[in-house]
Amino acid sequence: MKKKLLFAIISLIVLKTEAQSSVFTVVDSLLLQGKYQVALEKLELETPKTLKLHERIGDVYYQIGDISKAITHFEKGVTLEQSTSVQMKLAKAYNNVQRSNEAIGIYENLVKEDSLNLLALNSLGNLYLAKMRPKSAEKVFRYLIKKDSLNPNFQYQLGRALNDKGKKFEMVDYFLRAFELDSTHTKSMYRLAKFYKAISKKDSTQLFIDKGLAILPNDINFLQLKANFSYTDKQYPLAIAQLKKLEKLNYRTKNIYDMFGMSYLKLEKYDSAKIYFDKALKIERGDPIISYRMAKLYHAQDSIKKATFYAMTAVMGLKPDFDKEYYLLGLLQKEQGKLKQALTSFEKSYYNNTRNYKSLYALATTSDAFYKDKKGVYKHYNSYLKRFASKDEEMTMFIKKRIQEIKEELFLEGETVAE
Repeated sequence: MKKKLLFAIISLIVLKTEAQSSVFTVVDSLLLQGKYQVALEKLELETPKTLKLHERIGDVYYQIGDISKAITHFEKGVTLEQSTSVQMKLAKAYNNVQRSNEAIGIYENLVKEDSLNLLALNSLGNLYLAKMRPKSAEKVFRYLIKKDSLNPNFQYQLGRALNDKGKKFEMVDYFLRAFELDSTHTKSMYRLAKFYKAISKKDSTQLFIDKGLAILPNDINFLQLKANFSYTDKQYPLAIAQLKKLEKLNYRTKNIYDMFGMSYLKLEKYDSAKIYFDKALKIERGDPIISYRMAKLYHAQDSIKKATFYAMTAVMGLKPDFDKEYYLLGLLQKEQGKLKQALTSFEKSYYNNTRNYKSLYALATTSDAFYKDKKGVYKHYNSYLKRFASKDEEMTMFIKKRIQEIKEELFLEGETVAE
């Protein structure tokens, strides 16, 4: 009797399992037709609620982007039965909704149970990187490289971990290894190009930029890098060509338009430069740097009123460090004969950056033109000589001559000046 009962139970389980397998086959067919709602209805009605059933329902919800419901079913599944695959799916779903600490906990437990679960280790290492735990990430990826030294991505990720730890030169070795293992590994190429650019190795920078663009001709990161590299290398037409590609790709930022404008400005194509500086200002109105560039551009074209407007806009939009802008505003005011206002601007320029020798020179010479009493003027000239005599030969020669003249003038008036 007992044997018959046991046989009946086993038969029932087998029948249920086979029935569920049949449902899964139907669900697969429905999903291929895109009928996920019908598929879910069938799955939700199915009994008993086994690990496999919860996993299948969770898979469908994950596939359609309803991550919260996917998590619910994966969680229910693992409470019924331990399953590495479902735990992996649950961790991935947690990470998808920014529950990364819970994802890390699952991966760490899986790795403790099975140190050869390289998929869990890789996901764990990536999460450590995302959570700014480079020391933990480094340990994981060094272990993964021992297990699979031919995987370029493990080399690349170890390079990232070393970069986050500040080990720049050791980092490069691993990006290079990733590239050697896979000559199409564009992530490594990009990192290498940025590194070589930072240390001014032009040939290596250009090599990796061009290799990256050969594979990804419309990649925004590589195009930006190429434009920046070309601009820095004074290859302005080439920089413009890359910037035009970015513009066609609808990548239109203030910085891109600024580089556009500066490239045309360097080529003395003022009308084109204005067009792009205007575009930059439409993105960020009153931007002090772009306004300063516009002021310089109009100044170069002797359009004093417009230059003054933009110089004043630059000054108003700036925060603490604005010596260049005040200096330019002072020059413009001086050209218009507004010496008192120019003096104020030069004083502010020099006050904001006491290393700006041009500001002190302008302050001294403008004071000389404005004040009849030359004692204060003499102090400015003398201060310049003490600090900046080696900066500009012509300025220094003029100041030495003017100091001697002031001394003679004051001597004839019966006055002396302290050195």
